[in-house]
Amino acid sequence: MLKNNYKYRIPILVAFTCFFSISLIYPQNKQDKITTRLSEKISQLEDNETELVWIYFTDKGKSLNKYFEKPSLAVSPKSLARRAKYYKAKPLIDESDIPVNEDYIKQLEKLGIKIKHKTKWFNGVSAFIKKVDLDKIADLKFVKKLDLVAKFKANRKIE
Repeated sequence: MLKNNYKYRIPILVAFTCFFSISLIYPQNKQDKITTRLSEKISQLEDNETELVWIYFTDKGKSLNKYFEKPSLAVSPKSLARRAKYYKAKPLIDESDIPVNEDYIKQLEKLGIKIKHKTKWFNGVSAFIKKVDLDKIADLKFVKKLDLVAKFKANRKIE
């Protein structure tokens, strides 16, 4: 039975290698990173106006191991104790617990982007951007997607 599995490994490895190589040769188009809603909204803005957008990142960076080796860097001791009590399996943290990569945030701030909120759960930030900043942000390799922050009107009927 094990011998039969080996004959599939090489074709699978070749297919994976081809797919990975093609993705490196043809990286994500910056227009694919920008949602239609955001494109439409940004096109209506004046050059000096800002819009609140979500900037999602491709990854959490290269130094993930330090968080798994010392989970208290990512999660409070109280949370770790609670997780240890209920979750017997290790590790007590996962990638959604790891903070957003600060190097990515610094690069955005160098472009003059004002960060409003960081979200480690969605691996991104909300930020105020101008129309002229959109392409600069989309060109960054660590940016996965740009989307408009949804706004809802509250129904404030007081009876």
